[in-house]
Amino acid sequence: MKNLLKTLILVLISVSAFAQDQEQKVTVGFHAGFSIVGSLVKNIADSNNGNSEENVDANATPALQLTADYSISKLFSLGVAVSHQIVSINTRDFIFNDPNNGMERIATFQTIFRRSQIALRPLFHYGNTENLDLYSGLRIGWLTRGFSEFEGEDAEGLSEEIFNTDSVINPLVGGRFSFSITAFGMRYFFNENIGAGFEINLGAPYIANVGLSARF
Repeated sequence: MKNLLKTLILVLISVSAFAQDQEQKVTVGFHAGFSIVGSLVKNIADSNNGNSEENVDANATPALQLTADYSISKLFSLGVAVSHQIVSINTRDFIFNDPNNGMERIATFQTIFRRSQIALRPLFHYGNTENLDLYSGLRIGWLTRGFSEFEGEDAEGLSEEIFNTDSVINPLVGGRFSFSITAFGMRYFFNENIGAGFEINLGAPYIANVGLSARF
C-alpha cells in the first residue's frame, strides 16, 4: 500500500506540473465521508454495551479522501483517488470462542481496523457553469483492509495475543477489487480556484461525503 501511495503522489505531482500550462485542467479535492462500515461497527459496539458482562467501545474516523481529476474535455475527466479510514475497538470482559481450541474465553483487548482504497475515477460532467460543476461517474480500484493484532489480557490478567486475525477475521482482511458508482457529485467554486461540494456514492469507501476543492 505504501508503494501505491508513493506512486499516486508522483502521478499527482506530474499531472499538476503538466497542468501549469493549461487553464483549470486539474481539480484537487479533500473530502470527509460517511461510511457504512464505520456506522455498523459503532452500532454493534452500542448494542453490546447493553450486556452487563461485557463492554465494547468503538470510534471511527470519517472516510478521508484525496482526489485529483484531470479534464480531458468539457464533458469528461479522468482522476485518481486515495481514501483511508480507521476504526479503533476497545473491549472489556469480551466473551468469544477461541478458534484454536473451540473453548469459550473472556478477555479484554484492543485493536485497530484500517481500510484504504486507491482508485481511478472517470467522471462525466453536465449542466456546468463557470462556478458550478455537476458530475457522475465510477470508482475502479483496489481496497485493502486489516486489523492490528488483538492484544490484551485474558481473564487471569495475563498479557498475550488474544487470537490470530489470520484465522478469525478472514472476511474483513486482505485486498480485493473495488467497484462503485458515484451517483451524483456537485462542486461550487467561490472564485476561479477555490470551491466546496459533496458526493453521493454507491459502494465503498463511503456513501456520502463533503469536501473542499481547488482547480488549477
